[in-house]
Amino acid sequence: TLPHTYEPLQRGERRISISGAAAGKRVLMAYHAPAVGDTDFAAFLVLQEILSGSSGVNFLQNDWGTPARPGRLLHGSIAGISSWYPPSEQQYLFVVGGSIEDGASESSAEQAIETGIATLRDTPIKKETVETAIGAVLDELVFDIQTTEDAAHQLASFAAMGALDELLTLPQRIESVSPADVMAVAQIYLRPEQRTIAWYRPGDAPAAPAREVEVARDLPVAPLPAGNIDTSPVGPVEVRRLSGGIPALVLASDLSPSVDLRVVIPLAGQSADGFVSHAPIPGASTWYGRERSSRLVDLIERAASALHKTGPATPAGATRSTDPETRMSEEFLALSMPTAPPEETTAPAVVVISGDVDTEQTFAILEDTFGALERGAVQPYARPAIPTGRKSVSLDLPIAQSQLGYIVAAPAPSAPDYLASRLLLYVLAHGYEGRLGKEAISNRGLAYYIDGQYSSAGGAGWITLSIGVDTDKIGALEKLLAGELARLETSPPTDAEVEEAKRHLLGRALSAAQSNDELTASLARHWLWHERVPSITELETQLDNISHDDVLAIIPAFVDGMTIAVTP
Repeated sequence: TLPHTYEPLQRGERRISISGAAAGKRVLMAYHAPAVGDTDFAAFLVLQEILSGSSGVNFLQNDWGTPARPGRLLHGSIAGISSWYPPSEQQYLFVVGGSIEDGASESSAEQAIETGIATLRDTPIKKETVETAIGAVLDELVFDIQTTEDAAHQLASFAAMGALDELLTLPQRIESVSPADVMAVAQIYLRPEQRTIAWYRPGDAPAAPAREVEVARDLPVAPLPAGNIDTSPVGPVEVRRLSGGIPALVLASDLSPSVDLRVVIPLAGQSADGFVSHAPIPGASTWYGRERSSRLVDLIERAASALHKTGPATPAGATRSTDPETRMSEEFLALSMPTAPPEETTAPAVVVISGDVDTEQTFAILEDTFGALERGAVQPYARPAIPTGRKSVSLDLPIAQSQLGYIVAAPAPSAPDYLASRLLLYVLAHGYEGRLGKEAISNRGLAYYIDGQYSSAGGAGWITLSIGVDTDKIGALEKLLAGELARLETSPPTDAEVEEAKRHLLGRALSAAQSNDELTASLARHWLWHERVPSITELETQLDNISHDDVLAIIPAFVDGMTIAVTP
């Protein structure tokens, strides 16, 4: 039920101060912002792009804020600056924030943010700037919807807000935004006296009127013309070797007029900007980008430029994360990866593209760009022996949530019992389900979530469980985990549980990867594991060949792992 009254206008700056044991200062500035039905909504999306960078309007895609991109007014103003503007049925918030060092000036940080915002309020905006921002926002609307799940979420969320008409006409409204519109909304909503500033500081735990907003709910909307339903399936991935030996994988998919690209190199340490370490498998690094399909050449050239700027890896710092979930991932990696990895190189090991592209044209561009480069092979790591027993990690921080983990050795992706270990993981835990998931979450309320993963750097693998838990419940959860691991031996999985696990693995292989982002990651991972992309028919045959006894045979090894507790 909607409230019967509107929130009073904010006529003066408000400030909030909180403190805690975590290091570093963080600031958030919140301004009142238009709702999806307000006539200012489209102009505000363009304003966000100019200030920081747009994240589209699909809340499913980005609900934690968008880091400021290079070339935007707020980029570089303070460390980690980002903006957040979620679509809302009623007026809500536009938030910008970032962090500074403990000894840095708070007033200077606030002024750096205000300077960028004041530029939009007080200085006429060039038409070219607005046109570029409009194009970027329209791009984000395309990236919002790459799968049928994305589309369903988008339609449902806007329909729930009573703003489906606004969503369907949003591209046209964005295209009509003028420089005067952007300056007007900056003057209306982003005035210093209408902001609320919140500072987090390390320490002990804590003992002018805007014009009336015009709401356009009843915009005339032309009915969308009925089109022919495209029932043709996405074709198989095409695999070719470029002149220098680099394998290139191209999957032509017309689900979205966009394209995603991944360039994977055998570089496991810290690498150049734009590359993510240990992705898509441990022991590799990935450059990832996306564009409209019409800008495929620009996307590939950006990847090539990033690759040429990449130098030898620098060792990761000794600082460990103070976030329990991230720290657990670091502990898993330290136990499963060798201290002396194989020789690293910046030559591409594989290039993967998925999107609405012409396959022959795409291979021609890849050949022109990467054909002269020699292939860099990702060498399988010799995984160290996974220890058994228990490890305790204390963060020395007064935080409410802890993390319970479990790690155990697992077969390589090419091993005969690889899929059996995946089936057993499913029986034990998958999301909120499985034996452990149902008991820990649904029945006892001990855990927030359970993330079960299989990982491999190409050779022998490992299986992990990472579980979010309140600190005062970690003892009970650890006891339950030990009991469920023991129950795999005393009360082994039934035929029905194994068959359900098989159906799940096959179903996930068919449907889990749908967006170009997911497809490129999955294709790259399988290529690095197998030097080919296994077919669904092959997986189905392999699952059919796994017997109930095969799953039972790996239980003793599966329950002989290490439990890790990350606590405050």
